[in-house]
Amino acid sequence: MSSGCAYTLKYEGEGCEDRWNSLIYAVGDVAGMPPMSGLREMARQLSAKIAHVDPFIKSCNDEVCPQCERVCCLNKFGCYDIGDVIYLVALGWRPVEILSFSNNAPEGLPCKYLSQSGCVISRQLRPFRCNWFFCIPIIEYMENGGKRAYRGFSRLFQEIIRLRKDMLDEFCAYTKVLSELA
Repeated sequence: MSSGCAYTLKYEGEGCEDRWNSLIYAVGDVAGMPPMSGLREMARQLSAKIAHVDPFIKSCNDEVCPQCERVCCLNKFGCYDIGDVIYLVALGWRPVEILSFSNNAPEGLPCKYLSQSGCVISRQLRPFRCNWFFCIPIIEYMENGGKRAYRGFSRLFQEIIRLRKDMLDEFCAYTKVLSELA
């Protein structure tokens, strides 16, 4: 059975879990190095921007989701990828803490972190794909609600995407330098 997303905390095949765990610890080693303070600052900025858009998204979810007949928050969206791991480690999470959020439940079922009142994981710590998946009714509600709020959300959403890309680019550039020195 395919996990549906690359570099997730869903394990497949013999030795896959060990390789993924090793990768998480390797990211932790690199992101913890002193030259990576820029990466840590970008992660803090990213977390703050995500926290800033949270009330808008939550208000939309609170209005739309209770009327929905189909759950959108599925296990297949609730899996961390390598970018999420870099971000979480840069925020100061230890690899063992990241591994505690592994989601090996069947993909088609509602996410195991979904409660009656929404997700139990704070928005700043959720997988990126989970945070930014919006069903059509949510998108329509966002667009047809307050235009000013939607424009503000859209602007911040673009900043979040850019900042995440910059953070990952910095991490990749640093690891490239490390590999060239080895």
